[in-house]
Amino acid sequence: MKKSSSVFLALSAALLVMGGAGCASATDDQPAVAPAPQQIEKQAPAPAAVAPVATSTEAVPAAAVDKTVKEFSITGKNWEWDPNTITVKKGDKVHLKLTGMDETHGFAIREYGINVNMPEGTTQTVDFVADKAGTFEFRCSVPCGSGHREMVGKLIVQ
Repeated sequence: MKKSSSVFLALSAALLVMGGAGCASATDDQPAVAPAPQQIEKQAPAPAAVAPVATSTEAVPAAAVDKTVKEFSITGKNWEWDPNTITVKKGDKVHLKLTGMDETHGFAIREYGINVNMPEGTTQTVDFVADKAGTFEFRCSVPCGSGHREMVGKLIVQ
C-alpha cells in the first residue's frame, strides 16, 4: 500500500505541474485522450526597413528632364522686355537677372507666383523650376507710363 500511495502522489504531483493538461474525462461518445501538444509556429523575421520609392503616373524619359540651370538676363525699358521671349524645357532650373533701366518696373509671371520690383538701375534675381509646360506671359507689374500695358514677354516651357 505504501508503494501505491507513492505512485499516486507522484502522479498527482505530475498532474499539478502539467496544470491538469493530461486529465480528460471520458464520456460515452468521447474517449479520454490527452490533448495534442501545441505546436509553436516559427515566424519569419521582419523585413528590413526600406525607404519609400517615389512613383509617378507620367513616364518621363531621363533625357527629357534637364537639371541644368538656364540663365537669362532680361532688361525692362521703354515699355519692352529685352529679350521678350525665353524658352526652357520642363524641369529646368531657371535663373533670371532682371534689370530696370529707365524707371522702376515690375516683372511678373502669374502662373509661377513671381512678382519682383526692379527699381531703376538695379538688378534683381529670380530662381525657379519650370515645372509647368506651356506658354506663359511675363508682364510689367508696376505702372510705368503710357506703354505699360504693352510691356509683355513670353516664357515658353517645352
